[in-house]
Amino acid sequence: MLLRREGFSKANVLSGALGLIIIAFYALAYVRMTSRANAVAQSPLLNSLSILAFSSYLIFGFAFLAFMLYSILYAFIPKRKHYDFIIIHGAGLLGGERVTPLLQRRIEKAVQAWRPGMRIIASGGQGADEKVSEARAIANFLYEHTVIPHDAILLEERSTTTRENLLYSKELGEKLVENPRFLFVTNGYHVFRTSAYARSVGMKGDGLGCTTARYYIPSAFIREFVAVCVRWKWLFIVYYAIIILGLLISYL
Repeated sequence: MLLRREGFSKANVLSGALGLIIIAFYALAYVRMTSRANAVAQSPLLNSLSILAFSSYLIFGFAFLAFMLYSILYAFIPKRKHYDFIIIHGAGLLGGERVTPLLQRRIEKAVQAWRPGMRIIASGGQGADEKVSEARAIANFLYEHTVIPHDAILLEERSTTTRENLLYSKELGEKLVENPRFLFVTNGYHVFRTSAYARSVGMKGDGLGCTTARYYIPSAFIREFVAVCVRWKWLFIVYYAIIILGLLISYL
C-alpha cells in the first residue's frame, strides 16, 4: 500500500529492511542462548559480534523509543496564534508533478493554521526525477483547492534538504518582514529534526506536525530516526568506541 500510494523510493522500503534486521537479531539471540552458545562463547570473533549486536539493540531501541515519545508529545505544546510566515516543507511528487497524500496533509494543516495577514512559503526544489519543483506543486494545489490569495503564497525553489528549506525560507521572509516569526509545517514524525535545524539557522518560530497515514508511519519514523542518528553520529561513534575498546582489553 505504501509503495502504491506514495511511490517507490529507497526510503519507502526501510520498514521492510528493518524487519529483516530484527529477524536476524532474534536468530542471533536464539543461537546465543541455545546449545550453540558454548561455541559462540569460545570464539572471540563470534562472541564480539554477539555483544555488538546486543549493544546496538539496546542503544538504538532506547533512542528510538525516546524519539517517538518526543514526536508525540511535541504536538501538545501550545503554539502562538499569529506568525508572519507559514512554511510548508516539500516532499517527493507523484508522477514528478503532483503532491502525494503525505504532502497534501502538510498543505491542509498549513491552511488550517493560516490567518489573513499571514503568508505561506511553499518550500522545495526540483529533484532530478521531477517535472516541477516541489514548491510549485504545493502552490498549484493551493491555487486549485483553497481560497488563500495568490499574493499570499510565496515560492522557495532552491532547497534540496530540510535545513535548506528553513534557511532559504528564513532569508525570503527576512527580506519582507523585520524579525519575522515562522510556523513550519511538516509531518509529526519530522518535527523533532526540523526544530533542531530551525534552531541551528537562527529561525524564530515553532513546528506544527500534521497526522500521517497509518500505512506510512513505520517507514516514516524509521527514515526520520536514521536521519536523526546521522545528525548526532558522534554520540554513537563514541558509544561503539568504548564497547570495542572494552572487548579488546578483555581479550588481552
